[in-house]
Amino acid sequence: MNFIKANIVPIICGLVVLLAIVAMFYPIGKYEKHLKKKMREALSKVITAQSLASNTVHIPGEPVFNGPIVPAVIKAKRTVQQYLASQVRDIERLYAALNARGRVVYVTRSRVIPLLGNHRLGGNILPHIPRNLVIRGDFRRAYLGLFAPRGANSYSWLTQLDAGSPPSKRTIAREVQKRLRAIEASLPQTTSSNGSGGQSGVPRSQRRALIKQITQKLVYDTALHCRIYADRASFQMRSGLKSGQPLPHSTVVYQGVVDSWLQQDVVNAINELDAGSMDVATSPIKRLIHICIGADAAGTSRGSTTDLGTATVPDSGLFLATGHSTTSNSQYVPPPFMQGGRPGFGPMSNAPMPNIAVSSSGKNAGPETPVTHLTSNKKFQVTMMRVSVDIVPSDINAFINALYHQNIGYTVLNVSLRTVDPIQALTSGYVYGKTPVVRADILLQVIFLSSWNRKIMPRHYLRELGLTAAGK
Repeated sequence: MNFIKANIVPIICGLVVLLAIVAMFYPIGKYEKHLKKKMREALSKVITAQSLASNTVHIPGEPVFNGPIVPAVIKAKRTVQQYLASQVRDIERLYAALNARGRVVYVTRSRVIPLLGNHRLGGNILPHIPRNLVIRGDFRRAYLGLFAPRGANSYSWLTQLDAGSPPSKRTIAREVQKRLRAIEASLPQTTSSNGSGGQSGVPRSQRRALIKQITQKLVYDTALHCRIYADRASFQMRSGLKSGQPLPHSTVVYQGVVDSWLQQDVVNAINELDAGSMDVATSPIKRLIHICIGADAAGTSRGSTTDLGTATVPDSGLFLATGHSTTSNSQYVPPPFMQGGRPGFGPMSNAPMPNIAVSSSGKNAGPETPVTHLTSNKKFQVTMMRVSVDIVPSDINAFINALYHQNIGYTVLNVSLRTVDPIQALTSGYVYGKTPVVRADILLQVIFLSSWNRKIMPRHYLRELGLTAAGK
């Protein structure tokens, strides 16, 4: 106590100094946190300003811009974006025009006239007419004219292909009888024991030699006077458009028109390869076996034969139905020649065929295709086409490219190959020449855009797809 009394003044001074020190450091610590916060905010603004000042802007068609994003740069980029959007619209219009090429003719923006093969049809052929019936009978005549024999008219497919068929047994027998009568007429008369005269007959051995000679001549004459083997059975005809059937419904007419588009494309593609050929032996494509079109084309090699000798199909199942269905679980494997390998003469690997699902009503309920996984919807309709030809192996890619040249809506889904025995072909009347030949079975997917196709589509198709008007 005496110590405190003796040192009261220094103690008080020490307390005052301590309080002063505490009072001094307390607000400084508080201000330090605030100062650090402000410094961080300022630093963030500086970093942002620096990033904006050194920003890199890539504008298509312009040099790379480094600097602040000024209004002029924003305007320039917006202008480019608008231009690119317009280019997208132009590409869509161009795709639609290419998709319609060779299939329809635009008279006005709202009126479209379908083409039948390479013939323009009149406005009265359009499906949307009273009672949904095609009144004019010349449609059937024009349609059947596509299947007419070679030389019957200028637009038949056999005429366009310069096609021929091996001589039939009836043709050979008729020519043999004609030659035999001529030979027998030139032989001297014979006299029987009763004195009556008679015509000398041709010995059996000479008759057999004559038959062989005439058959060979007819077979080789055919090969020399055509560029490809094909007949009316090589093409697909809708049964509702055969001669003698009732007045065709617009649905059947529409299907016949669609079939003619695709088969005309195949004819054009064949002519693109065979144009420079003088006969079958020099043609890359030797024979058109068959064309099959429709939702079930993936599993069909050909239709039934009618009295016209033409393969026909029922008037249904043109497009893959709207919606999805099960498809093959196998993955698509391109054949070796499409993988960059050299086409051989042995059997090729086959890609899986789509699994066609059929509903209880008999209509096709799918499917998606195994490559593109597409099926019909409001924007486009999808169908299948199978083309079978006997062809020189090295020209298969050229034929596929020729098909692609016809229209932008084609996609090859599968190509299967197998060798063709030239001896067996010759015994059936087909002369292929010295070049090895394979049978190519090509499956294609075909797309029709609704932007133009709806304008000529029958009303029940429009209803099924939810397209009730041309502008929707």
